[in-house]
Amino acid sequence: GSRATATGNQSALTHPALNHTGLSQSSGLKATSAYNGTAGEFSASRQEFDNNLRAFGMYGNPHIKVLQGWFKDTLHAAPISSIAFLRLDGDIFTSTMDAITALYDKVVPNGYIYVDDYGSFKGCKDAIDSFRSSRNIRELMTPIDEHTG
Repeated sequence: GSRATATGNQSALTHPALNHTGLSQSSGLKATSAYNGTAGEFSASRQEFDNNLRAFGMYGNPHIKVLQGWFKDTLHAAPISSIAFLRLDGDIFTSTMDAITALYDKVVPNGYIYVDDYGSFKGCKDAIDSFRSSRNIRELMTPIDEHTG
């Protein structure tokens, strides 16, 4: 089986077995910011999270299970057997690497992984590039423009 991984803010990557074409990182993708952020900068309170669920009519949905805590402490043991669409938004290297490492193999054949901030934050980009390298994933990256209507 194959998995396709889309990354936000101008890039996407594919699993080796997927016959997917697109632009590679060197084919004109938007440059990634060198900004890595600071400790706590990308955090959100549980109240903010719950308010976002409410805003989209998803609060209390029995299909949504919130695992509160750090990715490194929650995702490896999470009661998840398979994922059809995985959206990662870790912003920085450690969070992105923790999430992709814990969840990549749970993505079903022909499933998708969307990684936000690949084109925005160096740490996120470095984590995905490192993961791809460690798995020998060499497929081209396809731009995903989040700002097109």
